[in-house]
Amino acid sequence: MQLTNLSFRDTLRTLRIDMVRSLTTVAGIFCALAAYSMLLMDDFHIDLFILIGSAAVVMILLRRQLPRRLNVSRYGLLLTAHLTLFVVMRLTGAPWLPFFGVLLVLISGMTTTYMHWISALTIFGATALLQEPPIPLLPLGATLALTVAVMQTSVTMLYTALTWYSAMQRRADALLEETRRRQAELAQTVKSLEIAYTNMRRMQQQLIGARQQADEARRMKERFAANISHELRTPLNLILGFSEIMVVTPEVYGEARFAPKLTRDLYQIYSSSRHLLALIDDVLDLSQVELATMALNQEPVQPNAFIEESVEMFRNIFRDGKLQFNLEVEPDLPIIEIDRTRIRQVILNLLGNAHRFTTVGSVTLKVRCWQQSVQFSVSDTGRGIPPDKLGLIFDEFYQVDYSLSRNHGGAGLGLAISKRFVERHGGVIEVSSEEGVGSTFTFTLPIHTYGVRGDGVPSDGGETDHDETVLVLDRDPTLASLIRRHLPSYQVVPVGNSAALAEALEQYAPRAVIDNRRLAQADLPAHEALHIRCALPSASWMMNQLQVQSYLPKPFSTQQLVEHIRRIGPVRRVLVVDDDVGFVQLIQRGLETLPEAYTVSRAYDGEQALNVIGAQRPDLLLLDLAMPTMDGFMVLQKLRADPNTADLPIILLTATQYTREESDTYGDIAIARQGGLRPAEVLRYVRAVIDQA
Repeated sequence: MQLTNLSFRDTLRTLRIDMVRSLTTVAGIFCALAAYSMLLMDDFHIDLFILIGSAAVVMILLRRQLPRRLNVSRYGLLLTAHLTLFVVMRLTGAPWLPFFGVLLVLISGMTTTYMHWISALTIFGATALLQEPPIPLLPLGATLALTVAVMQTSVTMLYTALTWYSAMQRRADALLEETRRRQAELAQTVKSLEIAYTNMRRMQQQLIGARQQADEARRMKERFAANISHELRTPLNLILGFSEIMVVTPEVYGEARFAPKLTRDLYQIYSSSRHLLALIDDVLDLSQVELATMALNQEPVQPNAFIEESVEMFRNIFRDGKLQFNLEVEPDLPIIEIDRTRIRQVILNLLGNAHRFTTVGSVTLKVRCWQQSVQFSVSDTGRGIPPDKLGLIFDEFYQVDYSLSRNHGGAGLGLAISKRFVERHGGVIEVSSEEGVGSTFTFTLPIHTYGVRGDGVPSDGGETDHDETVLVLDRDPTLASLIRRHLPSYQVVPVGNSAALAEALEQYAPRAVIDNRRLAQADLPAHEALHIRCALPSASWMMNQLQVQSYLPKPFSTQQLVEHIRRIGPVRRVLVVDDDVGFVQLIQRGLETLPEAYTVSRAYDGEQALNVIGAQRPDLLLLDLAMPTMDGFMVLQKLRADPNTADLPIILLTATQYTREESDTYGDIAIARQGGLRPAEVLRYVRAVIDQA
């Protein structure tokens, strides 16, 4: 067996050193004891004493050579033992001494690789030559052969065990080294994780601060939206109200007749104010509900009439004669489903830009049916747009000319907003331009197929254009309008009270019921439809909380005010309380156009209103909430605390939001079904909520 592995050699050497050390010690002690016992014998042989004593000394000297001179010690041990045996055999002639060679064969096999063979042959030969008288050699040879065979097997097993041990040792060393390396990597990983954890904690603190800043920014946005909507609605209510009276009921101003041009201009004021009102409604939506995108109030529209109506609002700016306005519309365009306010704003934005950037020539609006859509194109003969700026033209706040000497205004938002509106309708807006020649902005809106009744009105072929219905259980009709804008694929039907809910469930078989009441007040109906209990800010909540009969958000029409007054019952004396003198005059003027003989009193702050009520109680109080010194809430508190005015009918007329406290703007939602929801359904709803969170 070749010993090529260093670890194996080291292990075998260590084993042999230990064995030789033990054998020399035992042999030295044995020889010393034998020499000593010979001194006590009567038949003393000086030559044997010297031989055995010398062997004892040699064993001691050989032991001292370990471990540096292993070969000297082990071969010296074997040589000394064999020579001592042979000399003793020659001197004594004892027939049992050759069998003592079996022990020497075993020692040779344990201390060397092949010497047990040589030892057995040497002992057999020496016995044949030296033993006097001769002894039978066959038993000795058989004994020696058996000993050699056993020793060879033992040596082979020993070497095999040492080889396996060496391999296992190498494997263990490799695993130990790998373990140490992994421990080092683990320590490095732990250190990196500690650093990452520290950074994560730092980022969490930063995120907490950023979240607080975002919450504060959101609260400021909501307060700003509420304030700006109030500031916009109040003057707009005056514009819309007076223009409506002038256009609809001009006879209130006496016998004087308005000139046709004046009537047309008043109608433009009235139409434009209604358009502005629709835009302000979005501000109120954003102040009530935080949404990632602006909701669309889509409805089937006949493009020809819609375009004529939209362009009529813009024709006046071309009447100075500097530019020519051309309108080219194909007849009988197919019906499209759009949000009138949004698409009208897109058209007016494009026409306004064309007018601003064109000094000589014309502006043309073309509308035609193109493939499966209706295509709108606004072309001008202006200075055009440089090619390197065409890709940026729809970016927010981007303007082609940033110089201080530019002769046009704007913040660079019109085209960005227009692009979003068109894309929300599933359309595409593009621009082509050549410097010095002009620009063309084109957008397309997809066509929806509708049947047409005999009177030309779009028909849905049934009760609704939608496949499924959602019922909204709330007394506030404006809430159903709000939800309808955010659920365009459903027919949203308002239900005023719980008594009418059962009938509505049978009539519409709705997909869901949105029960907009406090969760503690809502009861689950016995129907298979989903029951969605939510808490969206609603006028009905404030009406219940403040114990008022009705609520009208500014701006509103005289007809709307009359409808609310008539719901209360017989009314003669009306007190109008608002800090805006113009608004009070508008209400008084509107009531004067009605056949009912209303007696209208006025008050311009809370204290004055309480004094007027104390002097003579009115049949109805029209109250604004946002007033200086004493606001409408304080007036309501004092009126309800007084037994004489606790039951006074009150209609709130205000441009403020539904709720007073900011905490009231946080809503809840719960979804249930009679008999419970299956686990798969619950998981699906939870997943949908999480995806939108």
